Amino acid sequence: MWSGRLLCLHVDRTHGPLTKLYEIPLTARMCNLSVDRTRKFLIAVSYHSHNLTVCPLTPAHPPASDHQVMPTLRHPHAAVFSPDNRFVLVPCLGDDMLMVFGFDESRGQLTLHKQWQARTGSGPRHLCFHPEGQWLYLLNELDASLDVLAWDATQGSVQAMQSLNTLPAGFTGKPWAADVHVSPDGQFVYTCDRSSSTLAVFKTEAQRGTLTWLAHVPTELQPRSFALDVDGRHVLVAGQKSNHLGVFERDAQTGLLTPTQRLQTGEEPGWVACLA
Repeated sequence: MWSGRLLCLHVDRTHGPLTKLYEIPLTARMCNLSVDRTRKFLIAVSYHSHNLTVCPLTPAHPPASDHQVMPTLRHPHAAVFSPDNRFVLVPCLGDDMLMVFGFDESRGQLTLHKQWQARTGSGPRHLCFHPEGQWLYLLNELDASLDVLAWDATQGSVQAMQSLNTLPAGFTGKPWAADVHVSPDGQFVYTCDRSSSTLAVFKTEAQRGTLTWLAHVPTELQPRSFALDVDGRHVLVAGQKSNHLGVFERDAQTGLLTPTQRLQTGEEPGWVACLA
């Protein structure tokens, strides 16, 4: 099985250059990273090895070894901390399951808490919480559906509320959904699909968190990842097959997107993130 590495880089916040601080070996290749709210622990997700690795974060010196390796169901694709940092939610694409782990932020330990069964063949991939913490949005890769789930922060459990199609009307290709984000003000949700090379725009209902479709926006070819900047004014889309980053201006009132710039990248950009 492939092995991986975790690199710690220092960011020059004035000029942008990166400086490598250290790296540590991991037991497997990872597809997703997430940091808890204390900034003391990182969770790395291995799609092919079906596990999570918890690593302590230190300013300058690498940890001696992996802190904890937690097995999951088949093909986990992300790990998302709950707003209160008490739980970690892991969509497992291979078993159509959303796993919920308890998280002890004082020790960085995971324990299996609950599981929620998604629709057969949907392939849960990524999720994000609404800023108010009452709802979450789960994007399914294999059928390009978007599930709206109510989140019970006390029980650490979810309840299905709504499911929507994220593909453009009339699209007949194979669904291949990739990423999902909610705007900082919580009023809009965005998803991307690689087969149709589109972003879908949805409006949230303020009292319930449910969604109404607004628009589809063409993007760079095969958008595997996208990100909103910290103030929500722009959306950046990584085109894995165009080798370009597409920049969109976002209208805060309507949620709609206008393309403004294309920037060339290295080959097959697979992820984009914005620093605060």
